[in-house]
Amino acid sequence: MIKLPPPAPPSKDLPVLLLSPPPVDKNAGRIAIDTLPSPAKVTELLSSANADVTGAFIFGAHYSASETKPICTTPCVVNLPFGSHVLSFIATSPSFPEDVIYNGGMTVMVGDRPSVARLVLGRSEYHRHQLDARQHAESAAESARQRAENRRAVWLFAAVGPAVIGGGLLSAGLISNDSDSGKQFATGLTVAGVIGLVLSGAFVVIGLSQPIPDAPTEPALQLPAVQPSVFQESNGIQWEPADGVIFRR
Repeated sequence: MIKLPPPAPPSKDLPVLLLSPPPVDKNAGRIAIDTLPSPAKVTELLSSANADVTGAFIFGAHYSASETKPICTTPCVVNLPFGSHVLSFIATSPSFPEDVIYNGGMTVMVGDRPSVARLVLGRSEYHRHQLDARQHAESAAESARQRAENRRAVWLFAAVGPAVIGGGLLSAGLISNDSDSGKQFATGLTVAGVIGLVLSGAFVVIGLSQPIPDAPTEPALQLPAVQPSVFQESNGIQWEPADGVIFRR
């Protein structure tokens, strides 16, 4: 792998917002986020287990979707709880080549004063066959999940028949006891009904016990690691404008 030096830090230009910012929240800090050379999807990393912040979107970083939280798409202004936040970025521009991913990571500090975070994205270049293998792994994972869901549905559907028949036989057995022969017949119906209900319950248990693998999410989980052939870290800055203005329209 070829590791390139990070790009030069960005200038302290205020981001130009295309959408109105959210209302001020007195219980949170306000921060404007901008990225170069393109807009990017911003995600907060809630847990750093098995993840490298500077390469949080490099294939092979393993952390589940429950450990991340979507923030916004740059340029944006958001209200975040006071304190430190680890953010990861991935470019959303469709004009980049398929084998080049612009991404990065940055830790921001949110306080009482409004601030601006601006990041120049780094890039990761991959060989075409690596991306094809990655796509195949994601498709296989989704197919496995769909097959498991179908198996569960079959077992649960199979439980309907014995439940209906068993319930009918049990009901008939409970009311068919007017004579001795009727009592014997009723006992047979009751036993058959109970067997049907037990069989239905067994099907339900089997169906619910079918394991359903986690759905592939972004970043994809537990899939084969793919290392880039060229890697460049991102470079960002954060500052608090003296006049408190953190964006332009």
